[in-house]
Amino acid sequence: MFPPKRILFPVDFSEPCDALIPMASEFALRNAAHLTLLHVAPPWSAEPHKDPGVQLAEFAKRSQFDGIDMDALMVTGDPASEIIKFAHEEKTDLIMMPTHGYGPFRQFLFGSVTMKVLHDAWCPVLTDAHTEEPAHLKPEFQTILCAVDLSDKSHVPLRWAAQFADNTGAKLRIVHVIPSVTPMGAEYNYFDLQQEMADAARLQIDLLQCSEGTHGCVEILSGDVASAVRCAAKSAGANFLVIGRSMDGTLMGRLRTHAYPIIRRSPCSVISI
Repeated sequence: MFPPKRILFPVDFSEPCDALIPMASEFALRNAAHLTLLHVAPPWSAEPHKDPGVQLAEFAKRSQFDGIDMDALMVTGDPASEIIKFAHEEKTDLIMMPTHGYGPFRQFLFGSVTMKVLHDAWCPVLTDAHTEEPAHLKPEFQTILCAVDLSDKSHVPLRWAAQFADNTGAKLRIVHVIPSVTPMGAEYNYFDLQQEMADAARLQIDLLQCSEGTHGCVEILSGDVASAVRCAAKSAGANFLVIGRSMDGTLMGRLRTHAYPIIRRSPCSVISI
């Protein structure tokens, strides 16, 4: 699964798509991966005077793509369906897409194509809602934060995050969020209960790290999952956040259930496994 050797970069010629070019090219170069630029043209064209084939050819000539093993393809159909179909048929290791969000309101903006890809794709998906800060256009690899829900599926994102950190020389950090609970009786102290839950979670994470051979710093938070993970990412100065994405309605699946709000609110790029 890591490092990704086949990367899919769907392009729609938008500004958020342009902003993701440095990230896509860096991942391809760093991992000696094959990069595919895929443009999906709808059966109808809102701007018939623009030739998408010409646009794609011009996009592929950007200097950031120099030295990359790459091809550029164009197909016609529903964008999300075609992206997912291509990723599955070509055994893509990583899809890279913007969430099409900007500024202080970006947590409320989420492209419908990205949503469907996140829901249906089998492979990891990197999403990035770019700010307007120039520094954000240059990918840095200093801190990788992995959010785990401690289900039996937590091994996969932690393993990916650990290998990613090792590959880039970044620090690995781990965060887990426990629910804020209301005490059931006066005889049971709320803070004692929170501490017991935190201690139990830390023990589980220790066992998880032992099984994966990782040594990331651990932070246990409580409250709303997406908000807590966002705070952890900001305080750690994380460059990338790695999370699990599969749907799970159980209590231990809270992180996966909240994958979309985590992605929307994250201050950094998110790789959902």
